[in-house]
Amino acid sequence: MHYYQFHIGDYRAGTAHLSDMEDLTYRRLLDMYYDTEQPIPLDLQWVARRTRTPAEVIPVVLRDFFRETPDGWVNDRADAEIAAYHEKHEQASRAGRASAERRKQARATDVATPVQPTINQEPETSNQLFPHLRWVLRPRPSTHHGDQLAQLNFCWTRITNFAQPFNG
Repeated sequence: MHYYQFHIGDYRAGTAHLSDMEDLTYRRLLDMYYDTEQPIPLDLQWVARRTRTPAEVIPVVLRDFFRETPDGWVNDRADAEIAAYHEKHEQASRAGRASAERRKQARATDVATPVQPTINQEPETSNQLFPHLRWVLRPRPSTHHGDQLAQLNFCWTRITNFAQPFNG
């Protein structure tokens, strides 16, 4: 596990009797337990080196908060938290795989569905509605002689006679 919930109230209630070094040792033992998800080894000298705590403090903390088994020291609450973590992780994995499968099936279904063309289509553009009309952009006629702004002003003009070229 890369993360575990730390319940401050529970921790304070359960560790109020510990010295500072015992408290540090317990936290480091818990971190080791959650990180490896394995029992704390029976070799207490090795544990002391790994947790960077005095070897004489380790047995005091282990007897207080862990249970000795042939495989090592175990903590029942931590085991329950680890089991809940794995169950939640597995449930999320199953949900993710099911969601991905549904999306995959939906894409496969969408591709296989034939598209029915619409028989009664209406024209959508003015060129389709009025094929005999065309529009061109031309300079707007100037109302004042010498007005240079009028030369930059344009307007749309409808051309109906295509035989005659447009002469501005």
